[in-house]
Amino acid sequence: MQKLIKIILENKFPDANVSELQEIINATPNPVVATEILCGVYEDPECAAQCSNNRLSGVKDTVKTFVSYDKWEQEVKYAYTHQETVYAFVEKKEDGRYVKEDIIKEYYDIPNGKERSEYEKKYITAHVPIKIVVRENTCDIKDWK
Repeated sequence: MQKLIKIILENKFPDANVSELQEIINATPNPVVATEILCGVYEDPECAAQCSNNRLSGVKDTVKTFVSYDKWEQEVKYAYTHQETVYAFVEKKEDGRYVKEDIIKEYYDIPNGKERSEYEKKYITAHVPIKIVVRENTCDIKDWK
């Protein structure tokens, strides 16, 4: 690749010291992108506004939204919503089950020791949704589909 870059630079900049240009290019995180920028041919890749690749962030069935593209690392920065939960005690219904998680209004931290057995008589443990948060992450441009 270095020879190819050298030939391109010699043709594009016949009067320049190509070794110095190559030194600068090689000091960047992505020499190919640096060469394209220097030669005036670089273009950001097309990135879809949203992606539903379930392998990203380990979060299934959530839409990931494009935030930005890092040309040097060839990474997409994206945002997605995540339901944060706590593992807590919630009041049992008469049938021993509990109210649907998305309408739980009151929950209690799980205590240790003797208190725990008292709670287990009246309450059941559940993952209680507490809030929806927006998180950000990055992925390789090849995975953004």
